Formats: sequence, C-alpha cells, structure tokens
Amino acid sequence: TDEHVEGLLVELKISHDTQNATVPPSPSGTDASSSSSSSSSTADDAPSSSSSNTTTTTTSNGPLHITTPADVPLANEERLLQLCLPLFGEGDDRKEKLVTWFGQMRVSLQSQIASSHMQLVGERTNLYDQRWIVIEPDLGMQQLEKTIEGRLDDLREQHRRELAELEERANRERLMFRERVPSERKKVAATYKDLIERHNAQAKEIHHSVSSSVRGVLASSFPILLNRYQVGGLLPNASSVFRGLDLQTSNQVAVKAFPGAVASSLSTSLSHPHLVKVLDLRSEEEKDAIYVIMEMMDKNLLSYSHLWTSSSSSSTADIPTSTIRSVITSVVSCLQYLHGQSLVARELRPSTILMKTNNMQSSSSSSSS
Repeated sequence: TDEHVEGLLVELKISHDTQNATVPPSPSGTDASSSSSSSSSTADDAPSSSSSNTTTTTTSNGPLHITTPADVPLANEERLLQLCLPLFGEGDDRKEKLVTWFGQMRVSLQSQIASSHMQLVGERTNLYDQRWIVIEPDLGMQQLEKTIEGRLDDLREQHRRELAELEERANRERLMFRERVPSERKKVAATYKDLIERHNAQAKEIHHSVSSSVRGVLASSFPILLNRYQVGGLLPNASSVFRGLDLQTSNQVAVKAFPGAVASSLSTSLSHPHLVKVLDLRSEEEKDAIYVIMEMMDKNLLSYSHLWTSSSSSSTADIPTSTIRSVITSVVSCLQYLHGQSLVARELRPSTILMKTNNMQSSSSSSSS
C-alpha cells in the first residue's frame, strides 16, 4: 500500500541520514538515476554511526526489525551449557575445553552477524545514493526547478526567441517526473524490504547453525537416556548412582538402573519426609532395564562425618549429639514407614544415608535398594 511504501522510504532516509549525514547532490539532469554519481564524494566524508545498533521502523503492517549481533547472545545455549558443566567429574579437563569452545563459537557467530549487517548498511547506502531523488521528491523537485530556471536564464541571454520552446520542454519534464515518482518509490520500497528480509533470513540461518553445533557437542559429551535425561559421572561414594540432568525441567537428578525383573517392586507412590523422592520410572525393553530417576542429594552421612572431623580443631572431635539424634530419629522414622509398606531397606550404611546439611535432615536411599 502507499502507506507501507511511505513508511519504508521514511525509514530508509532516516537510517541513511543517521549513518552518513549525506547531503543529496544536485542532479546533472532530469533523470532520477543520473544523480547517483555525484553523491559518492559527500558520503565518504560523512560521519557514520555504529552499525551494531538495532534499526526498527513502524509501518502499516507493523515494525520492521533489522537483526544485529546484540540480538543473538546464545543465552539459552549458555544456560544449557552451565547446567551441563556440573556433569563433569572433578579434574575432567573437558570442562575447560568445552567452555573455551563455546566462547569461540559465540565470537564467531557475532562476527558473522556483524559482517552481514555491514553488508546491509553498504547496500542500503548505495540504494539511497542511487535513488534519493524519488525517496525525497520534494527536494528532488526543488533541484529540478533550479536546474530548469538556470537553463531558462541562460537561454534568455543567448536565445530569446527559443524561450517558448524551452517553457514547453520544462513542462513536459515536470509532468514526466510526477508520473514516474509513484512507481519508482514502490520499486525502491520493495527492494529495501527484500534486502532486510534476506539479511534476517541469513542471520537466522547462522544462529540455527551455531545453536545446533553447541547442542550437538553437549549431546556427544554426555549420553542421553530415554530422550530426556542427560547422564554424567558417578556420584561420590555411590557405586551405581549417576549424576543427571532433566532436559525438560533443567533440574539436576540422580539416575540408577535396575534389571527389568525388579520393575514390579519399584514405585513412585512412596512418600515420606526422610525418603529420597522417586521422580520417574522408565523402562527400556531392548536392554531389559528399568531406570529410577530420583531427586539429587550429593552428600551422605559418611562424607558429612569426614567433613566435620576435618573442619574441627581436633581430629577426634565428635559430631554434636543433636545432629546424631536428628539422624537416628529420621532413619528410624523412615524404616518404620518402609516396614509398614512391606518393604525392607537393604545395605543400610552411612554412605546410603543422604544428608541435607542446611537443616540437618537426613534421607535414606532405601527407595533405590
């Protein structure tokens, strides 16, 4: 529509003036395209604004947005990376390599977007310099009128008898100019719109490529279980419990595998304040296995006792009686609940009594035994 064309041409003029501060040259003739050759000299000397700013214009069809490097920070991928870093074990040099590689990928992405944006700025400047006369028809008409008046003055001095013919010729040029402006303006607006759409499509493709690479590297670094849980290393003092990440909720979890034969004895319905919560039960028929997904608790009574001894001034310092009483009460309460459910906790030892040290509550891992 004419309103949409007007909005695009106004945005093109504002972007050009802001970046180059270019004064349109005087046309050498009445043809709109002939003015492009004299505009290059002023464009080179004009100050330019930063090409990394986001440009937006509002038209009848809504805002027109130009993607810049600041629009693609890879925030989601960085968050996923930070969530996955704890999956590495202590001393694993892959963590530093992965972080370094991710930083390089971010720089590469922003460099590619910046290069694409600079290309857009150059093409936009060329488009304005070549077609400014139809982008600013009032100024173009003023320039044309000055040219015509100058010709008339010269001819009055030299060829008085040719005045009538020159007036007729000038009127024809005015009419031709007015007739050409609407169609030419639409062509320029369509060209500019296509330029922005191509740039945004290219930026989107670059972002998708880098995002896929990041996710691919993370997937190859850690196995994915049942298309949902990313599995890391073993938990400390745990023989068969692995660190994990729930890709749907982004929560840290613990993962343990059991033979398929024990599936009937496992349940997510057990609920007790001092019993580790079973979040999910998943089976894999091909491997005849069932996977228990539990809440993450990476401290146990054994590690807590070692930590208490090492942090005390005396190597023989005892754990406070209140802490011991809290642990014993919690474990007995949990065992009583399990017995009431006709279940027996096997391998009950300090390393299987998990701790929440912030409030000195304990949870038994019997649900996975």
